[in-house]
Amino acid sequence: MEKKKSKTVLLYSSGMDSFIASQLLDPDILLYIKTGSSYEEKELKVIRKLIDDFYIRSTFYTVDLSFLREYELENAHIPLRNLLFIQIASYYGDIIYLCALKGETSKDKSKRFRDMTQSLINYCLNDKLGLEMKRKIKVKFPFKKFTKTKLLKHYLGTAVDSYARKVMIDNLEEYTTSCYDHQYDACGWCLSCYRRWVAEVNNDIFRQYAKSPYKYYEEVLKPQFKGIWTKYKLLYKKEFYINISSNIGAYKANKKFKKWQEEKRDV
Repeated sequence: MEKKKSKTVLLYSSGMDSFIASQLLDPDILLYIKTGSSYEEKELKVIRKLIDDFYIRSTFYTVDLSFLREYELENAHIPLRNLLFIQIASYYGDIIYLCALKGETSKDKSKRFRDMTQSLINYCLNDKLGLEMKRKIKVKFPFKKFTKTKLLKHYLGTAVDSYARKVMIDNLEEYTTSCYDHQYDACGWCLSCYRRWVAEVNNDIFRQYAKSPYKYYEEVLKPQFKGIWTKYKLLYKKEFYINISSNIGAYKANKKFKKWQEEKRDV
């Protein structure tokens, strides 16, 4: 008897990382979980556009957990979110992908969390009281060694020529959204916009944001550095800096961005 192939599931968010992962991994299933967040309608809009306009081999599923909006914090984070998401994804397939990147410090994107969650699910699926399902779940963070800058660079590096690269960049802008502010396509004044901006400029991609991501870095993020490591030691501070400043950091990214703006005005 032929062994049944394990289905692969990508937890999809409509952000740049998810879109890139869907192209590089080609999963069987893209799973979007509605949390009732303030920016959810923007995500659903680009997902609908993706399904209508863009060829994807994967099957798309949506699960509604809108009650989670009650637990959304001011920074748009929902505690325990990835724990819930991975458990739900285990109903759809045996190999679960989550886009955790290098330097992300939330515990539900750590390797320890990944291993513990995988062990817990497998423990529950294979008990010895007559409920054994003979399944083995694997939770994978396939891009954990990549910063956002390097993930984008890796993706664009698969382009066969400059035209293909341009098409890939256009697709990222049209079929993804990263902003936490429901009023803007790209506000430039949230952590998600800032991280995407640095990754884009590092890869010579320039687009307009409603506000300056560099000013967000200077006025909001930079002051946070002083108090971070007192509790979590220097390693935590270093990882946090990798997270928000990616490869070349905000200052150099801003210089490249200003140069692009000046060249654009001269045309």
